Amino acid sequence: MSVAASFGLAYGAFVALALAMERHQEQIAGRRLGVWASRAWRCGGIVLLGSSLAVCLMQALPSMAVTVWLGLLSLAALALALSFTYRPAWVRLTAALSTLLACLAWLLSS
Repeated sequence: MSVAASFGLAYGAFVALALAMERHQEQIAGRRLGVWASRAWRCGGIVLLGSSLAVCLMQALPSMAVTVWLGLLSLAALALALSFTYRPAWVRLTAALSTLLACLAWLLSS
């Protein structure tokens, strides 16, 4: 469960970080967001990345947890890149669902 939670949080973090960039704002939201919205998305993405690492650290030794976390980051980035390539309109929906399910999995695993 913790791997699924960490993956979902990492995917949500990458979507939030993508929303902080002007190019991806137009792909996801259909318009450019303001400066403060971009900063808020960036901060949210950083918080979600930290949460993803925290989930991994709670389940294993630090060296193994960081290794698993880096692998999950790679998979989440690949999933987002494929989503942007084939179905950019689905990115918002998949990010919301993955983050929600990750939080649910995190609560159930603890």
